Amino acid sequence: MGDQAIARALSEILEPHYRVSITSFGQIGSNPSIGSSNIPVRSGKPLALRIFSGVQPYAKAQIKWHILGEKHKYGEHFESAIKDSDLVLVGGGQLIKNNIALFCEKLALVSRVSEEHSKPFAMVGVGADVRMKKKNWLIVRKAIRNSKFTIVRDEISKRRIYEALNGHINPAVLPDLAFALKNSARKRRRPDRSISLALNIMNPKTMHKPLGLCSKSYIDRCTEMVCEFPDSYREDLSSVLLFTSGSPDDLAAARELQEGIRKTTAKTLPIFHPRTLEELLAFLANTKNVVAARMHAGILAYISGCNPLCINWDDKVEGVWSTVGESARVIGLDEIATSRGGASILGKLRCLRSPSDEELDSLADMVCQGVLNSVGQALSMDGADFTCQM
Repeated sequence: MGDQAIARALSEILEPHYRVSITSFGQIGSNPSIGSSNIPVRSGKPLALRIFSGVQPYAKAQIKWHILGEKHKYGEHFESAIKDSDLVLVGGGQLIKNNIALFCEKLALVSRVSEEHSKPFAMVGVGADVRMKKKNWLIVRKAIRNSKFTIVRDEISKRRIYEALNGHINPAVLPDLAFALKNSARKRRRPDRSISLALNIMNPKTMHKPLGLCSKSYIDRCTEMVCEFPDSYREDLSSVLLFTSGSPDDLAAARELQEGIRKTTAKTLPIFHPRTLEELLAFLANTKNVVAARMHAGILAYISGCNPLCINWDDKVEGVWSTVGESARVIGLDEIATSRGGASILGKLRCLRSPSDEELDSLADMVCQGVLNSVGQALSMDGADFTCQM
């Protein structure tokens, strides 16, 4: 739901001032994900198709893109949205990265189609991944250089782009777009906030290197951390909940942790698995403290007035919190892996406080103005139409 939060925040920033057309950047149609290795292939299919089913996901994505027509299909999709617009805006999220969704190829394609139709193209609220390979920098290099303006969400991404493009591009830095989202449920929250502590669970396979930090698996280590909490939590686990940001894989990990805690403590922690962004925001508005594995779960907790602590499994987490002057809200995987990981978490939470309404409103206004100023300068006119790719 982090992507939904970004999309909603950007729409709420722009739509009071411009006519906005929103189109998908990541997927089109109802076909399986690009590069999916889960497409069933029966033994009666042609030999070429059976061989293709055994290809690695990234290689399969490249074959689909360059040989089987995916690039052409996306080109038509992007062109239909771009041709009648005055500005093409792509963002936000970790778009400059290596992945089987081929974000770099898509950025390059959006830039090329925009150029063919003489439309200015810009990127806002984006991040550059730590694992970017040289070949993908070459793919996306022209798109970044063609960008009318580039706004990144952290200094780390700014440095990566600056160095990769030999100093020819020096992006602006603005907090993640989700910080501009305003949780209406925050104004109606209960003063006592009935949920004392909510633990956001993420599928460890999605993390860069969650294992190897200790002899136990990530889920086993999380189980031990909860059991390390002091009596005030362990005796009343009804005040502690597990929650996800909507991902089915995260829900499976939460259920595994729930079972581990039940076996150790004979207590069953509830799991909250939201179906919509509104459900997640309402849940967070009734929560005091949050330990977040998903980066945007932490951001949404913060804009909901919670007191979040975020696990730094990727340096993008450290980056986005440094941008808003809240580096203390980050805890490293190495700290969690110690025998006193639970105590470290609670100790850090006690040293933090929930943001005030004034602080949240000021942060949201800063993000809003930063985006609108850049868009206004790029358009140099009011009331224009432009395409927003999310």
